[in-house]
Amino acid sequence: MQVRNSRDLKNAYEILSIYKELLSECGKLEPEKMKSVNEKIAEQKREIRKFHKESSDRRIVKDDGIDGYVLLIELPETLGNMQDAEEYFEERETISAMPSMFDCTGQAFTSWFKVFKRRDRFMAYHSVCFDV
Repeated sequence: MQVRNSRDLKNAYEILSIYKELLSECGKLEPEKMKSVNEKIAEQKREIRKFHKESSDRRIVKDDGIDGYVLLIELPETLGNMQDAEEYFEERETISAMPSMFDCTGQAFTSWFKVFKRRDRFMAYHSVCFDV
């Protein structure tokens, strides 16, 4: 199982604990099955370590508490021009709040963004606010 975000990480830890329970409860498994379970455990641990070691392409540059935050995001190197970078951001990074008949839903949404080029790489400031 590939670990890409915190939800996947939680699932990976749950799967890991299930494998460990299987080993402890089934004490005497056939050597072939025991080897298979141990390989799955090792694979799961590698994926978890890989997730924790990856450097993030985004970081919070301003925290406004319950009002939101501003992220600095590095966009992929494959983007050729400003228009492509803005389209990429709008399609993949913009957060839209779902309409609700109630006030103060706590949903995150994109307030504004600014795409720019720094050190021959497109980056973006992304302001995320909360409906509070």
